[in-house]
Amino acid sequence: LVADYISYYIFVTPLGLGLISEVLYFKGISNHHPLYAFFAIATVSSIALHFQNRQLRSLILARLEATREKNRMKKFIDGVPGFVGIINSEGRYVDGNKTILNQFPQLIGTSIGELSGSSSYSRFLREFLNSGKEFATAETEVVFNGDLYHLVTSCGRLDDGGMISINIPINELVTARKE
Repeated sequence: LVADYISYYIFVTPLGLGLISEVLYFKGISNHHPLYAFFAIATVSSIALHFQNRQLRSLILARLEATREKNRMKKFIDGVPGFVGIINSEGRYVDGNKTILNQFPQLIGTSIGELSGSSSYSRFLREFLNSGKEFATAETEVVFNGDLYHLVTSCGRLDDGGMISINIPINELVTARKE
């Protein structure tokens, strides 16, 4: 008798305990068999907690995997021998590799060109951000803290509409070209 009710209540568990007790009353076991009703409600509550725990576990595992993926990406961009900036869709720096953050600690939160002024570097980043392109590369120039940097700048589009900018200094190459 109880097995039939329990299998039925497992099906309605995701709807919530309030609906389950109404179903118990409708089936007539609440008034006639209080022990069965209590057992069924306790079982349904246990099953509901089990489903919630599975959902919570899945959520925790998904966030853990996202954190691992972010850490892998951070290690990757920290290994790039140059300046890497992560720029959101509004044109603000949200992250970068160790090289750029050590050299320009005030960079996070600033917008493109805010620290460097008008330069071929800033124009290239803005143009890329506003274009629909997935990738672009150019030689650019920028002055930071009084130092002129000649860069090979490569940009890639991120899934959220932002971009990653990888900038390799080529000052020696530019000097050699002039000689």
